[in-house]
Amino acid sequence: IQNNKDYNNLRGVFLELLTYGYLERKYKTTDLSKECFVKIDNFKSSKTVDVFARCDLKGFICEWKVSHNNFDASDISNLNEIYFNSYNILSPYIISLSDKLSIMDHLNRIVLNDNSNCIVHLNNIKIICSDNFNDFFKL
Repeated sequence: IQNNKDYNNLRGVFLELLTYGYLERKYKTTDLSKECFVKIDNFKSSKTVDVFARCDLKGFICEWKVSHNNFDASDISNLNEIYFNSYNILSPYIISLSDKLSIMDHLNRIVLNDNSNCIVHLNNIKIICSDNFNDFFKL
């Protein structure tokens, strides 16, 4: 199952829906989308984000990967571009089933190769499922 692309996609979709549902309930917002491009004035993101949520003057852009190894430089660049073009209103998050140290090690490798700034928030599923999840997505 681990090497089957269909199962990996299914796991990813489940995690995206978990985040979407959580943000929808927590912030009672209707400005919420899955698998979407982000458009701000004349800027349009180069890739889709897994989850977009906006509430009042703050918002979130989330990228989910089951394994931290599936993040690549273009994922980080896309989140950074959206963040800067939103005038720091849309906070970028990357989330994975991997532990935080593995995520950071991988990000350091790919960001150094890409020469871009890494300003994303990150977390793993253990923290998201804990009591602290309410504090993870703060406005």
